[in-house]
Amino acid sequence: MYLALDPSAHGRVTVPVLLEPGRNRIVNNESKEVVRLLNQHCRHLSSFGDAVPDLYPADKRDVIDGLYVPTSLPKYGREDVACS
Repeated sequence: MYLALDPSAHGRVTVPVLLEPGRNRIVNNESKEVVRLLNQHCRHLSSFGDAVPDLYPADKRDVIDGLYVPTSLPKYGREDVACS
């Protein structure tokens, strides 16, 4: 995936990867950020209706954030993500 998008890419491959449809660009490759973006911008796409789970609940964010261990991997990230 990384090489298909950027032939000069090198280093360790990471998952998950959030891709921008139609533009074939990596939006983000950091798991905590992918969950946060999906939770914030894409909940309306869920087939669970009103029962859609909150993947990053406010009362658990300190615990979730405390589990996060930053790495030195290259990070792709954009905040201008929208799901439609």
